[in-house]
Amino acid sequence: MTEEKRDLEAETQGPEQDTDAGPVTAEEGEDSPPEAPERERFPAQEDAALAYVAENKYAYGPRLSKVDMEWSVLAAESMAAGIVRVTVEFRPSGPFRGTSGSEYVDVNEDGVVLARRQLRVPKENTPWVLIGLAAISVLAAAALVPFILIRSDAVDPLYVQGRTLWMRAEHPVIQPAVHYAGLDTAGNQHVWAIDPVGSGTNIAVVEVTIINATSGSVRLVVDLNAAELRLRDVNEGVKPINVIERAAPTDSYNANLDYEGFIPVWGSLTLNSNEQIKGHMVFEVPEGTTPREFRWRATDTMTVRY
Repeated sequence: MTEEKRDLEAETQGPEQDTDAGPVTAEEGEDSPPEAPERERFPAQEDAALAYVAENKYAYGPRLSKVDMEWSVLAAESMAAGIVRVTVEFRPSGPFRGTSGSEYVDVNEDGVVLARRQLRVPKENTPWVLIGLAAISVLAAAALVPFILIRSDAVDPLYVQGRTLWMRAEHPVIQPAVHYAGLDTAGNQHVWAIDPVGSGTNIAVVEVTIINATSGSVRLVVDLNAAELRLRDVNEGVKPINVIERAAPTDSYNANLDYEGFIPVWGSLTLNSNEQIKGHMVFEVPEGTTPREFRWRATDTMTVRY
């Protein structure tokens, strides 16, 4: 190859690269720094989005809007007309076992929020799916109650008899919220809270004992239609709360709200002859109301009047 040809190829191919060092990427090159990631190019819009969601927690619903939250930016991408869409992840502060929520906020060049949309709500790994049903099963299998020991409603008005079942329903305990200790599915101890979600409401807890005094097995489905708490001066009965969904860990333990020995009654189970279940049902009631009666409707119909 002639010297003239070699010089022509050198001009065409550019500077010679160090083949031993490997190809020079955009990330390694000194003269061509990489383009900044999308979410690092819009700091003003990110700050505006984070400030907006922190100041407007109402969108998370009654329960989450009352707790401390943590936010982080997942992405920021340029849209039409100079709008930046900032995707934000949010979750309750402190220990949280579950899936974080996410939402996006559209912000213009001046930092004005134009739109907001929630994509996913935080989902706690609920412990009572296994713990609650396991507790019910253990109680049902271990607690045998001979029929002759059941007190009639003539002796104790809180004991009543249905067609096939007996029931005892204690007077409701009403307080602003319920705190109690329990384990999650990983075996870790937590303080759990059941808070009201409505405005001007409290939590009412009824300790319920259901007894099968017949010779056969009885199938119970304890759900939103299994019972109701009726109040004075209120026409419609109050349905029970799904404690499996409502219970959430809390870092704000309040001894005045503690309910020692709280065991939820929820789910499906079978009561064999002379077996019982004993646990708690939870209702959200207006402040200042007085319970009038507790009605059981699962498999049998029984009413305790207070």
